[in-house]
Amino acid sequence: MSIDQLNIKDREFQKYVESPTRPGKTAVEVFGSLSAGDGPFDPPVGTDYIGRSVASNVETYLYKSGGEFGTLLKTITVTYVAADLEELLKVEVS
Repeated sequence: MSIDQLNIKDREFQKYVESPTRPGKTAVEVFGSLSAGDGPFDPPVGTDYIGRSVASNVETYLYKSGGEFGTLLKTITVTYVAADLEELLKVEVS
């Protein structure tokens, strides 16, 4: 398979590897450390839990302090055109 570097899907593909514990499934490999900041996509100071959910064509990330049931600090909502999560429609931060 030839990788098309002009296609974001192909560029992003290089960031994923096969999971050593789940053959055939991808595992995200993180380099460096997660640091808090004040940018729109940075985890807020005090974040100790990041949750992710997918419903139809909407992917939601929740940043919380105090664990899974703690205080909500920030929400990032990623909306795609269709449920295949291929084509990005919009991103909202609240």
